[in-house]
Amino acid sequence: MPERGELATVSEQALTILKIGLGDHLRCAIAHRFSEQNLKDEQMSELLGEGYSGMTSIVQTSIPVGYQLTAGHRCQVDGRSFAHLILKKPEGFVSLIVTRKQGESYAVGSSEKTFSSFGANLHEAQLEGFEVAGFETKEHLGFFVSGLGRQENFTVASRMAPALQEYLLKLEI
Repeated sequence: MPERGELATVSEQALTILKIGLGDHLRCAIAHRFSEQNLKDEQMSELLGEGYSGMTSIVQTSIPVGYQLTAGHRCQVDGRSFAHLILKKPEGFVSLIVTRKQGESYAVGSSEKTFSSFGANLHEAQLEGFEVAGFETKEHLGFFVSGLGRQENFTVASRMAPALQEYLLKLEI
């Protein structure tokens, strides 16, 4: 697995896409303090709305030990709609973010910082002091963003991305 010092190997295209997830995390979870919410599953499902409401059950079945799903909703940043969930543990939180593609796609082999986890290719980088891991389907981009450190963010992403990717693919049929 590449070390932190190898972040320069991330392609510009991959960085541009990863910044989409980071932007929502910074605006929604940090600036608007969404990360401080503590909602019930029913509230989250309602706030996520049709299509994305099922993400709460997918997350609950694949969430790593020590984390709790505490918030989920739909939000808009720079005119783009996102489904945004917060996974917390005592040390901090991870934003799980999904948005529809608007022409973006990771190029095949776009980054040496790409790892495969049970069929989900994860692209990752450290941006503005946050760890960002992203994956894609035909119509969606997914992101895991945190300040918890590279290994912790990667562990959450690699554990959850395959189930989320499968869920999103079913929405696209």
